[in-house]
Amino acid sequence: MTLALDPVKGEFYGVQGVAWKQPPLLQSPSGTRTIKGRKLFLYANGGRLTTVAWHLGNDSYWISNTLTSDIPNGQMVAMAATMIRGHG
Repeated sequence: MTLALDPVKGEFYGVQGVAWKQPPLLQSPSGTRTIKGRKLFLYANGGRLTTVAWHLGNDSYWISNTLTSDIPNGQMVAMAATMIRGHG
């Protein structure tokens, strides 16, 4: 899913998931943090979070920041900590 942060500036962020426990994209996190029992995997570049990931069973999910990393680190972590799996 792609969400618009500021479409005028071309700023979008993404939420993705795959039925794969260890996708290559999620190798080598910069750090981890556990919030309300959910272990989050943090990926940073220059101190700014670019991706925050988590696993549910054998599935992996992640939020990708905008190309310019405009979403603050705290907000990236909060979004990942509160995401729930929808049913389609």
